[in-house]
Amino acid sequence: MKTIVEKFRSWKDQERDVSFFDGQGNQADLAISREDGMRLVQSRKDVRARLTEMASRFGLSTADIDADRQTALDVAIACGECRSEKTCRHYLAGDSDADPREFCPNAATYEGLRS
Repeated sequence: MKTIVEKFRSWKDQERDVSFFDGQGNQADLAISREDGMRLVQSRKDVRARLTEMASRFGLSTADIDADRQTALDVAIACGECRSEKTCRHYLAGDSDADPREFCPNAATYEGLRS
């Protein structure tokens, strides 16, 4: 569980990130829409670690995910908004026999990249 100090730091970091995307033209510098930027800012901090670990379960590397900017963005947003975080966490920890194709919103993308 996060300490109160960690929680306030997280809120401050998020506030800074939100203000960046509110700045005129900042998202254009990143070639990302304000909406997608906000979705990323508001997602869980462990998204990158979880999505790359899940991708590795499908036989993919980080380079495979990052080869196409739009795919990387789509995968990050889907992971960040995933409603199966608990199932995912248990699966990645080896505590579950769940089939990621049944709960991971990126499973079809990962399988498509693999083929």
